[in-house]
Amino acid sequence: KAVQANLPMTDDNIAKRFNRAYDIARGHGYQLTQVVPGLWYVHRSSTSLFEDNSNVYKVDTDAKSCTCPDFTTVRAGLCKHRMAVMLRCAQLGQQNEKLSHLPSGSAQVGL
Repeated sequence: KAVQANLPMTDDNIAKRFNRAYDIARGHGYQLTQVVPGLWYVHRSSTSLFEDNSNVYKVDTDAKSCTCPDFTTVRAGLCKHRMAVMLRCAQLGQQNEKLSHLPSGSAQVGL
């Protein structure tokens, strides 16, 4: 709830993305692996022969970035992979990135 409280949940697209991120953070179809502090790999873990599960996205909490194609097009760079890592960090009690770069009208409190 702490992560959700700090996101602009009045934006329907962010709310939908947050729901997908929540599923990812819980391990539904994805694996989140912390490589080093501040760097996470988000890997789709589909067992279907018809799905491409070779994509591994890198989420850098220090740089507030993700290598997925949506990162550059979504509001404030809040792709589902970044939000999933925020949720996992909150769950683990780790220091997480601050959302200080969000547009005005959005919450700007550190997670």
